[in-house]
Amino acid sequence: MTTVLERVKTALSNLSPAVPFAYEQYLTANGADLPSAFIVFFDVADDAAQHADNVETHRLWRIQVSYYSRAGAPVFDSVDTVMLAAGFSKGSGGKLPFDEQTLHFGRRRDYYYLDT
Repeated sequence: MTTVLERVKTALSNLSPAVPFAYEQYLTANGADLPSAFIVFFDVADDAAQHADNVETHRLWRIQVSYYSRAGAPVFDSVDTVMLAAGFSKGSGGKLPFDEQTLHFGRRRDYYYLDT
């Protein structure tokens, strides 16, 4: 059975053009600079959504995807496309603070997945 995090990785692997991504934090080897654009995702919440006879039957996952770019505020259209195709629904989003050290702009969006 595919986990929700595997489903996210598969979806982000389908981005075109490709954007490097990582779970929770993007680390580079030997202190190399971060790429000009990259994505970080993590699971914000996984709440039981339904029970039957005292047994959980559905779980609602909330995944935050943060997209960083040095070329200005990233546009989520391509991320939305692959995440919706993977069975997620789109939630709220917003700007992230400009990183003065790395010179990256950022945006975030929440996606929801009902695991049955």
